[in-house]
Amino acid sequence: MLYHHLKLHPYGPGSEKVPPGTQPVASYIYDELVFNEPTEAMFELLTAKPGAILPAVKSPDHQYSQQTENEELDRFSSGLEKVYNQVKKIKDQIKYLEKEKLALEQGNVVPANDNFR
Repeated sequence: MLYHHLKLHPYGPGSEKVPPGTQPVASYIYDELVFNEPTEAMFELLTAKPGAILPAVKSPDHQYSQQTENEELDRFSSGLEKVYNQVKKIKDQIKYLEKEKLALEQGNVVPANDNFR
């Protein structure tokens, strides 16, 4: 299963009420400025503060970290591998069914393949 940290909530009258036992939806704003090739002085200014670098591990104070990024990349890699395996399985099934169709058109008997049934 693939998922992303997108949280949806209801709109309309009464949507501001938080049901008991749940947490309100948090809204984050993310702005990014990209400097392709900053000057040495600009690079020093941008990297002087430690806040510009993600912490190594997640903690209650830091929701985003290098650890959470790596976990997200692992989930994406796992999902891609599952998709590639499913595509390969479907392609193999199509090849088998095309051979079966050709054999039936020629009047030959095709041995059953239980992998696709």
